[in-house]
Amino acid sequence: KGDLTSLFHEAFHPVLTQAVKSNPEAFIDFHHQVDTVLRDAGLTEMADRLTAYANQYKAKGGDALVGEEYLVQLAANFAAAEFLKGQLTPQKKGVLRKIADLFNKLIQKITGNTI
Repeated sequence: KGDLTSLFHEAFHPVLTQAVKSNPEAFIDFHHQVDTVLRDAGLTEMADRLTAYANQYKAKGGDALVGEEYLVQLAANFAAAEFLKGQLTPQKKGVLRKIADLFNKLIQKITGNTI
């Protein structure tokens, strides 16, 4: 399907693929943490869609590929403004803050530096 989300999804893949190769376990953990943040914030429908999408790849590449697909699709949804449909509510701002914090911890774990 050639929509904006698909375009962003494919654009994010090379970046995340390289990062996942460097530390697959860190990305599996990050994927689960982000999923928990979304569900705790009441964004279960979004988390369910991302999980269903990513789980299509489990047989092909295991948990690391599932995590990669989940995170690439999440990033694509953010870039294509799917996440922001309607208003940027305080709830969604909180989710973005938490995901940014998790991402910073991931980068620190992989590189030893913060962003």
